[in-house]
Amino acid sequence: MLTRLPNILTFSRIVAIPVLVGLLLFVNDPLGSWLAFAAYTFACVTDFFDGYLARAWHQQSAFGRFLDPIADKLLVASVLLVLVAIHRFSGLTVLPAAVILCREILVSGLREFLAEVRVSVPVTALAKWKTTIQMLALGFLLVGPSGPDFGPLSTTEIGIIGLWGAAALTLVTGYDYLVAGLRTIRETDKAPAPKPVERWIGRDRMKVFGLVGWSGSGKTTLLVRLLPKLIGRGLRVSTMKHTHHNVDVDKPGKDSFEHRKAGATEVMITSTRRWALMHENRDEQEPPIGELLARMAAVDLVLIEGFKSYPHQKLEVYRPSVGKPMLAKDDPSIVAVASDGRLDGVGRPVLDLNDVDAVADFIVDYLGLKAKVRNGAA
Repeated sequence: MLTRLPNILTFSRIVAIPVLVGLLLFVNDPLGSWLAFAAYTFACVTDFFDGYLARAWHQQSAFGRFLDPIADKLLVASVLLVLVAIHRFSGLTVLPAAVILCREILVSGLREFLAEVRVSVPVTALAKWKTTIQMLALGFLLVGPSGPDFGPLSTTEIGIIGLWGAAALTLVTGYDYLVAGLRTIRETDKAPAPKPVERWIGRDRMKVFGLVGWSGSGKTTLLVRLLPKLIGRGLRVSTMKHTHHNVDVDKPGKDSFEHRKAGATEVMITSTRRWALMHENRDEQEPPIGELLARMAAVDLVLIEGFKSYPHQKLEVYRPSVGKPMLAKDDPSIVAVASDGRLDGVGRPVLDLNDVDAVADFIVDYLGLKAKVRNGAA
């Protein structure tokens, strides 16, 4: 995972922390403060580009989601502590620094709990303002007495004012997180114990298998050709398609579209032939696979196209002509590769992409579905 540029940028933010601290502690001013400010600026720039590139290049990963918030909190905590250590601010000014640190710990604990119960808390506009003011204030404080005056205020005084402002917003946003977290805690205590996710993703109820690959590799074509092969073996098969685009299955002018436009969270369309449920995420994060699978009727097998950052078992559709690196080299959850070319050194089964029967046989054998088919179960 560290071979991907977004994760490299995130990791470099952590590496910049001891460099920044060392410059402030062991290099005399003004050079030490300005070099520390340069290291801090680099870290802030990586904080923007790691997320932007991960989304733009479709390289979002569980490792990145784990490391990014840790890198942010390590950077903020380290800068605040070293600024106190070199007496860049003291006295009552330590109070906003303590408020910011306590809020980071509170939010980390709440997010960990909310992740366990699969509840997301979206980042508010006020929280983004808090982060922006906080980053600017820390930058001014790092430069400190080595910086110029801005009218009647010195660089250090501007940083201190910004730190108080960030702390005030921190109290407001921290309170919002706390209220949301406590409300969820109360609801969780009252709710019955949820079914374990494993029940939905391949143990007792239904098997799950993924198809991943770069755009243009032929994932959809293979999935469409696989379906009749698997169904012909007596299996009940459903599919799930993940996309990074703003997909919409509705049309403007339809009643269901007007319902969603008016603000409905969910809209169900039903007829004698079929029914469909549309759910608007709005400001919520995209639900994880387990939560989505829990909404589906039980079948023998769910084929998932996409969701390559999730650790479910999957097959990579790889065409050398696409000119992209093989995902299987960095993803141990990819158990086989289907390709239209000769591949060496893959370290796992390589299947002929054009031999759909062989691919279907592999999926059935790998998931242990063959015995069920032989017994005539549908």
